[in-house]
Amino acid sequence: FVGDFDGDGEDEVAVHRPSSGQVFLTWDLEAGPADAVFSFGERADVLLAGDWDGDGVDTLAAYRESEGNWYIRSVNGPGPADHIVHFHAHDSTSLPIVGGAFP
Repeated sequence: FVGDFDGDGEDEVAVHRPSSGQVFLTWDLEAGPADAVFSFGERADVLLAGDWDGDGVDTLAAYRESEGNWYIRSVNGPGPADHIVHFHAHDSTSLPIVGGAFP
């Protein structure tokens, strides 16, 4: 997935490894090791990135369909969710998304 993880106004790439819960973030688009590696969420969670607090830095949210909860972090690092928001469509065919426009 993508997001502006360092607040420089440009999107970077990230990888989520569901089998271990690890997240790998990079601050640029150059080859090399991840700039941040940490665990977040549970195996079945869908991870998304967004600027949840308006500070110009995208951080992670884990959407847990089984509960209908969004677990939102305010920083890009390990730790528990800073906010938990209950919001879902009560429909297992729904897909959580962040940003963008759809016709």
